Amino acid sequence: MENLGRLASDRGLQRWKRGLSVSFVALMLAGPAAAQGVVKIGTNNLPVTRGDPTTSLTFQYLYVWQSMFDALTIVDEQGKPQPRLAASWQNISPTTWQFKLRPGVKFHNGAPLTAEAIVTSVEVLISDDGKVKGGPVYGALRNLAGAKRIDDMTVEISTATPGPILPSELAALRIAEPKAWTQLGREGFSRQPAGTGPFRQVSWDDTKIVLTRFDDAWIKPKVDGLEILNLPEMASRVQAFASGQIDVAWTLSADTKSQVERAGGRLSVGPTPSVAAMMIHAQKPGPTQDKRVRQAFNYALNKAYADTLFGGLAKAGSQPGASSVRGYQADIKPYPFDTAKAKQLLTEAGYPNGFPLSAEIVITGAKDMYEAVANDLARIGVPTVLKPITLPDLLARRDGRKEFEAELFGYNFGGQPSNDMMRGINSFHSCLFPRKWTCFPEIEPVIAMVNAEFDEKKRDAGLRQIAQYYHENAPGIWLEEQIEIDAVSAKVRNYRNVNWVINFPEWELAR
Repeated sequence: MENLGRLASDRGLQRWKRGLSVSFVALMLAGPAAAQGVVKIGTNNLPVTRGDPTTSLTFQYLYVWQSMFDALTIVDEQGKPQPRLAASWQNISPTTWQFKLRPGVKFHNGAPLTAEAIVTSVEVLISDDGKVKGGPVYGALRNLAGAKRIDDMTVEISTATPGPILPSELAALRIAEPKAWTQLGREGFSRQPAGTGPFRQVSWDDTKIVLTRFDDAWIKPKVDGLEILNLPEMASRVQAFASGQIDVAWTLSADTKSQVERAGGRLSVGPTPSVAAMMIHAQKPGPTQDKRVRQAFNYALNKAYADTLFGGLAKAGSQPGASSVRGYQADIKPYPFDTAKAKQLLTEAGYPNGFPLSAEIVITGAKDMYEAVANDLARIGVPTVLKPITLPDLLARRDGRKEFEAELFGYNFGGQPSNDMMRGINSFHSCLFPRKWTCFPEIEPVIAMVNAEFDEKKRDAGLRQIAQYYHENAPGIWLEEQIEIDAVSAKVRNYRNVNWVINFPEWELAR
């Protein structure tokens, strides 16, 4: 979430789209394949909740859980839900969807997939415990009301209010084997997880996860297993890649390209459904409550920083959705860089001499970007002190276990995994979110309409209105559309990471 990246060129994005569309078909038809060895991966963050996939939508955690668990659906790069554990679905009423499950699917402990697993997963998420510990997963699915078994292979899922895009939203809910969950409890299951994914756990500690090929998986992997190493520092991941200790390094920066290529590898650059922002806390009294001040911050930002820091791969953000999510409006352009306009707006708001600010940031992989923002704000008379915090600190502030101390903080508008603009708005950036760091009562009726509207044209019109409103009212400083940059060894074939979805079963190792 805080490892901010760059968006690739439109031409490259189209190639990824074509490739990922083909991959959905290929995955569905994949049969048994000869195992080829173990792929070693370096990551900057192992899930602190281990094998409990209900607790986060942070992309580093999703990478691990994608290899072990499936959801009912997966959303493609056009924003359309595709079958996963659900083979098909239909809308029964405004608040009810019926899902037919894929036959012949097994969990890692040998139990068959039935409607009981879906019912249990839904009930766990909407329980009092799930609402607290589910965090952003519950936030993405807070409209869930319940689930009912129709027969072993059919389940009905209900919502509290109309749920027009529930099949897309359910990509956030990864399904656990129900008996193991019930018998072991949340903590026990996290240490002995049982999903339906292509790989199952062998061991897990603070330094490494060892996964082995699940031969009964409904999508057969082509490699023997995965080893995921915890290497928090980017330099350590690059060094491990260069020395051949790992085959894949997740979450790098564009300036590692030469080192990766000297080691015989390549950079894999993929789009994400996320826009980075320096959020402005709506509950902090002071100058930032004036829209003109917030707009001034956006005019003050020199958008060339994206090219300078991200090798020309990024494009500036302008709205609460990346260009790879539904709801993005191509004609809403980033604020132009205009220092004079920024100073004029501050003067109109009553702050001709500016004022001091502070910002809480997770600097891993993004220090230069935040420093560029602070420098630009200083030029309009708004000196900003950057206060580094850890990712767990940020999450504690987000969840209400700690309080934000600064007026600004680094976060994002994430569309994963539904690839819909409303995911980030509903989960964090509207009056719906209990913390209310962004809350615009004037646009809430439109948000409510969009959340309940089944007519696609009407919904799209509402999405446009919301995107324009958020752009103009500037709940934060729009930074850049994030991308994901990974290093991939020449011996790893068919690697792809698009919208934070990694195609694990398609990986092959060169012989």
